[in-house]
Amino acid sequence: MTYQKTEESLINSQEDGRNERANTKPIIFQFFNTFVFDELITATGILRLVDNPPLRSYDPSLQQDFAHWIQQIKGSNFIIRNKLKNLLPNI
Repeated sequence: MTYQKTEESLINSQEDGRNERANTKPIIFQFFNTFVFDELITATGILRLVDNPPLRSYDPSLQQDFAHWIQQIKGSNFIIRNKLKNLLPNI
């Protein structure tokens, strides 16, 4: 019974995490230059940045919104990790 409740709670937490990631997408499109991403994706994989390309926007309000959602995602990941440890103690 406890296992099932923890599993259900984990599923809810995962859904929260998906929603938080979805909420970052509109911000990412405003914040980051898509052409930079395009240069990083090749037929052999994703390249690492060697420099610091300019952002599309330096709007402080947008930065705060993005930081908020990153913090939410980090919190959700922490919660999910702990719930998984309870379900699978050998992780």
